[in-house]
Amino acid sequence: MIISDLEKLNTEKISQMSILYDLAKSITNNLILEYKSKHDVIIENTTIRKILQKLPENITIHIMNYEEYSLNKTKEANLVHEVDKLELAYQARIYTQNNKLLNLFLDYVGNKIKNRQLKKIIRFHKKLKSTK
Repeated sequence: MIISDLEKLNTEKISQMSILYDLAKSITNNLILEYKSKHDVIIENTTIRKILQKLPENITIHIMNYEEYSLNKTKEANLVHEVDKLELAYQARIYTQNNKLLNLFLDYVGNKIKNRQLKKIIRFHKKLKSTK
């Protein structure tokens, strides 16, 4: 909110976009955009639209704000996307500083991966981190 105020952007719209995006992430998982497939993006957008369609018709502004966020063509939408990337950087820092959190993250990822070679890489990273 502070940055949007300093940049003279629409803080209310940015707050709404952020909350709607976090709602979608909470349901579809927090995937890094660069690793999302087109299918992942479609699922995320479909999920949030299903939620928003349950709202009364006079609250269609939320659908418009989410679509604006998805298109990322306004300064407000761009700021929300960039804040999300900054959040990833903070998460990475926390994981690298805290062995327990990193291992939880690696366990989570390891449980999602089926390929044996990829599982070996996860185990390697767990051993590497635990020896430091």
